[in-house]
Formats: sequence, C-alpha cells, structure tokens
Amino acid sequence: MAPSKSVTLGDPCSRCRPPNILPSTALARSEPFCTKCFARFLSTKLRKQIPDYKVAYTRDKKVIPTRHHAVVPVFYRGETSTQSSVVREWIWQDNTETAAAVVLVDLLAELIREQRQKHAKNQGFVLHILVVRPTTTTTTEETCRITEFFKQHYTQETASIEELGLDTFAGDVLDALPSRASRADALGLISRRAIAQYLNKLAADHAADNWQVAELAAEPVEGVAQRVLASVAKGRMNLVYRDLVNVSTDDSAIIWPLKEIRTQEVTTYLDLFFSTDSDLQLGSSEIPAQGPAKSLSIDALLRSYFAEIESAFPSVATTVVRTVEKLADPSTCSPHILEKLSSSSSAASPFASVPQYGSCAVCGCAREAKVSEWIKKITVNEGVQEDEVTTIELPEAIQESSSIDSLCYGCIVMLKDSSISTLPDWTAPRASLSSVLSEYEL
Repeated sequence: MAPSKSVTLGDPCSRCRPPNILPSTALARSEPFCTKCFARFLSTKLRKQIPDYKVAYTRDKKVIPTRHHAVVPVFYRGETSTQSSVVREWIWQDNTETAAAVVLVDLLAELIREQRQKHAKNQGFVLHILVVRPTTTTTTEETCRITEFFKQHYTQETASIEELGLDTFAGDVLDALPSRASRADALGLISRRAIAQYLNKLAADHAADNWQVAELAAEPVEGVAQRVLASVAKGRMNLVYRDLVNVSTDDSAIIWPLKEIRTQEVTTYLDLFFSTDSDLQLGSSEIPAQGPAKSLSIDALLRSYFAEIESAFPSVATTVVRTVEKLADPSTCSPHILEKLSSSSSAASPFASVPQYGSCAVCGCAREAKVSEWIKKITVNEGVQEDEVTTIELPEAIQESSSIDSLCYGCIVMLKDSSISTLPDWTAPRASLSSVLSEYEL
C-alpha cells in the first residue's frame, strides 16, 4: 500500500469544484479546506444533529409556524472582582466551552440567515442565548463582555440573550464541601439544575403556544466523551443514558449538535472567522495548572487527558460517544433480561439490585432500589487494621433524617464529610438529607 500523502496549508482545497479551486486555509482530518468549504463542512456535521430544525410546509405549501426553540448555554467566567466560592471553583477555566458555544451560535445564526433567504423570511427554529456566569452582574464595571459580543453580532438572529448567575443557586453549599473534587461535582450539578429550570420556565411561559424547548449543549466530541466517563467514574451511570442517549431532562430536551466536531476544529473555526475581532476575548484555551493529579477533580483529570491525546489519538473520544449511542433504555429492558442480569451478577455488582427505582434526592438521577445493601456488599468490615478503615460520615445535624436509599452512590460520595445541615436550594425535591453512612465503612 502506498503511503498516504501529507497535506499542508496552501494545498488545493479538496472540496472545491473545478475550475474554482482555492488554496486551503485549514486542515481537518488529513484533508485541506478553503475557508468557505471548512465552514460548510462543520455546518453539515451540525445539521445532522438537528434534523427537525427545518422550515416545514403543509400539503398546500403553506409554511407551518415553528415551535422549536433552541437555547445555547454559554459558560463564561470573564472578569469579576467578586471572589465567591463559585468563582474560585469555576470548572470551565480553560474557556473551551465558551469557544465551542461561540462557534455553535455562529453556525446556527448562519443557518437561520440561509433559511430566511430561501423561505421568504421564515425559519425552522428560534434561537436563544443564555450566558452562564459564576456571579450575577450587578455593576457596570462587571458588564459581561461575551454578552455584549452576542448582542452586537447576533441580535437579528436571536429571540433573547440573557445572563444567569450560578451564585444564586449555589448559596453556601460549595464552602461546606471538603474537597475540590466534591465542590467541582456540586458545581456541575448546580449548573445543570439552573439551566433546566430556565428551560422549563421558558416552556411554561409559552405553554399556550406549545413551544418545544431544547438545550443545545456546546460541547465537541471530546467534551461529550468527558461527560460520559465522568458520570461513570462519579457513580452516576444512569445520567449517561438520560442526558446523552435519551436526550431528555425534566420537560426539556438536550441536543449535542457538536458531537461530531473536534475541539481542534472549533479552534480552527475561531481562528478563521474571529481572529481579528477585538470584541471576542476568550483568553487562553490552555488548561491551567492545578497541582498534582491526586488533587484534581474527575472532570479536570478527564479534561487534561483528552487534551493530551486529542492530536495523537483523535478517535478515542469518537469511539466513546459512538459506543454510548448504542445503549438501550434500562427502564424498557424486558423482564427476562433484568432477571438474567440479576442472576449472573456478583454480589458487589449494581446489577444485583435491578430493576432500578426512584430518583436521587440531590442530583435527580435514577438510583438503585437498595443502595445501602449494595454498599454493605462491597464493604470490607473484617480482616483489616483499624487505621485502614475509613468511614463515610455526614454531619450530625442531618444524620437523623431519612434513609441512605434516597441518595445515589455518586451523591453519597460527594456529600461525605461535609458540613451542610440541609439539602441546598438547587435540589429537587427539597428535603432534609438522609441519615447516612456512619455505619458504612468503605
């Protein structure tokens, strides 16, 4: 087999049609692209994920008014003088999600312009931008730059551009958690709950119009793979199907339009179309140093991992995402499959308690029916030295509430050794925490 030919910038674009073949300005997947063809390449990848966002017609060729409303959350730390716990623990430090959101908004805006031009000013969906920040803007000095950027460039294509501060949802919870990993985990849950509430309110306010509201998550394939592996590592495997396969949370949907686009392609798009835009200042895209690996959160470790292997092994993230897409809904498994899983599983396996019932009182994900029994089965209580035994404890003020089985294993680990007295405001339903764990030694 002949060796593959290397490509460099300046080579003829592989997508241009003769005789108008332009020199390449971008390289992606060993293929040279001119600027226009590269934008079309990414746009095609995006449109495959949103097939319903088209202008629809009746049989007599009358336009059907769209009910699709897409909300793009944009995580942005920005410049702020406030040093709240949310600012200190902000887990989107490297601006990767901000950059991906800018690219997503730009591609969606271009799609809307194209639809309006081809369909007599009609469009197949309505675009909303939600800038998610650590704190709520209160002074003119802290006016969010990214919000102003969107208002300056995309007012004509969007129905709303709003800001959402996570400090109002977090309260003092982060300060009460003992480790960086638990605080990062909690902040991720807080952001999910805040966005879900925003989407549900948007749908409720327009219930008479039967709006179909969806979140368009601005994460490239590496970000989706990171979310998958993080959910598994944190003990929230049920979130993988709910958020990434079933694409539904509460009354709204989650769509991943960039899941076939790589982080490097996002960076290339920004360089081609926004390199001279002084209004767009995202800062460094490098992952900041955060100390030794043992002090990093699961999200930070996975973020660093995918950043390191992206150039050498770009198919790793794609393989993770494609594997996850093949998962079946655990709630629809036939009884004989569940029985087979239960009988064939070891005592320590979570499948030993299938089927699964209930929702976690903190994160809302599905949980095993008897978490306490599973913890007992995987716990070693004998044959070890006393100083080798570690006990998971929750604060005494909340030890007398309900049962350990109201929490999933991931939230049990997140809340261990914390000093909170009640469940924080962002949980649903709101209740007191369980009487958990001092008797369970892991």
